[in-house]
Amino acid sequence: MAVCAAPVIKADDALASEARADRVIVHKKEHKLTLLREDKTLKTYKVALGGNVVGPKTQFGDHKTPEGAYVLDRRNEHSHFYRSIHISYPNPEDRERAKRRESKRAETS
Repeated sequence: MAVCAAPVIKADDALASEARADRVIVHKKEHKLTLLREDKTLKTYKVALGGNVVGPKTQFGDHKTPEGAYVLDRRNEHSHFYRSIHISYPNPEDRERAKRRESKRAETS
């Protein structure tokens, strides 16, 4: 699961403006994003994801959607995609994983 996607929302499918989600889950294989509040589903949307959906994001430019716990902090105004949301990627676990990967590369060089 991940938390980076661009919802495909129709006007009649929008969530009430006063509704606030406290969690977002993206089911990558199904291309669905679910908004939750206190573990109750508020709304589920179809979403567009990166071109390489299977597996977790491991590096910049791999066109994969990150998998893990992230903070959605603002709309991504510089995105080429409608309603793109900025996420706090990489998180501390992602950074640690990258350090281990770099360490292994250095050992084999």
